[in-house]
Amino acid sequence: MNTPLRRFLAATTATSVAMVGALALSAPATQAAPAAANAKKPTNYAFYGTAYGTRAGSNTLGVKSGSTAWAFLGCTRMPGVQKTARVAAVNLPTDNPVLHVGAVTSKNRTYRGKRRTGIISSNRVAKVVLGSPKGVNITIKGLETSANAFARRNGSFGVVPKFSSADIEAHTGIKPLDRLLNRTGATINTLLRYLGRNGAIKLPGLGRIALGATSTKRLPRQKAAVANATALRVQLQPAGNEVVNVEVGRSRSRIAKDVPSGVFRGLAEVIKGKALAGIVNVGAIGQKPLSCEGTRGKVRQSSIAGVNLLGADVIGAGVARTKVFGRQGKRGYARAWTESSLANIKLGVGNQALTVRGIVARANITQTKRGKLKRNIRGSRVASISFGGKKYRVPKPGVPLKIDGLLEISVMKRSTPPRAIKVTALQIKLLDGTGAVLNIGNARARINRR
Repeated sequence: MNTPLRRFLAATTATSVAMVGALALSAPATQAAPAAANAKKPTNYAFYGTAYGTRAGSNTLGVKSGSTAWAFLGCTRMPGVQKTARVAAVNLPTDNPVLHVGAVTSKNRTYRGKRRTGIISSNRVAKVVLGSPKGVNITIKGLETSANAFARRNGSFGVVPKFSSADIEAHTGIKPLDRLLNRTGATINTLLRYLGRNGAIKLPGLGRIALGATSTKRLPRQKAAVANATALRVQLQPAGNEVVNVEVGRSRSRIAKDVPSGVFRGLAEVIKGKALAGIVNVGAIGQKPLSCEGTRGKVRQSSIAGVNLLGADVIGAGVARTKVFGRQGKRGYARAWTESSLANIKLGVGNQALTVRGIVARANITQTKRGKLKRNIRGSRVASISFGGKKYRVPKPGVPLKIDGLLEISVMKRSTPPRAIKVTALQIKLLDGTGAVLNIGNARARINRR
């Protein structure tokens, strides 16, 4: 007899494993660069950056893949910090590749100079082949993106997003495009100008190539600034395969002021999970991050109503909400919390249906003026659990509830990493050896002094 999660696996594995298999080959390796002499003192700004070579996803809600060469630098006031990630090569999809990506290097670096203080996020892809290397294709060499967000000496912000390439060539059968891209000196910007004039390009056996973009954003009163750069958006659709949307070459950097007591890091997410030993990822559904500078004392929230997770009519959820809060106080005091809640979730149908109601995860953290932390999960709860119409008592934290040898349910899984607090209100494991897990109601918060 199928359990709810086994049916969930059947609904998602066929369309997802090929998409994410190549992405699981190499986990991003990060390293911190040695701090320079002038980089030992915290700045008055908070920095955040992320960069990756490719990211793939389907149109099905809840199906998600990883990012290749994903470099992440999260919420620091320190200059001279660097995070780097590399991957050798990626082919998508794995069973019938139509996107071939060579070596990828992604970096985030904070800096402090005489005129500017900021963060640069960058990504370099040695070679990208869109299509068949021996057939219809567009080949781009030395594809680079960068996003620089900085503060000037007078306190005003600046942002510089950009992308470039060393060379480009085309064998598409579209004569105007081939003539344009095969000229000496043609680059990615030549292709982007063509796309800007003519719209997306459709290549036989590949799919659709769309325009990348740069964007900038400044919050009111020059409180923060963001720089974004994405080189290409590609919609892959090989014959007989599901559509896979891929971003190629992405960099994003952010700088914010007003961080006298430190920097926050936090996230509220309603659903996240994994299946098949982590190859197929689920979620995150209903995700809201806590900004480095906090929310300036205001509660920020978002909600999703009536989620049909994965489009399979097997996992359904009621109203989902996420909330975050962070306030910088005087002389080192700071307070933050994140919260995710789900009115109800139902997995499966009939006498194999698991229903859980009233799920709330809340992570609370306070930093005293002396830098000490107070952490708790007050406000977290699970109201009720039933399976096949039978009600079960909500288990105590640390004492899992096993149902008919099919499912294992744990509540209030809490951890306290350095200067942080994490909680998962409800965890559901499938006991058939597949390693399938759903974490429902997730909240985490951190306060770093530097």
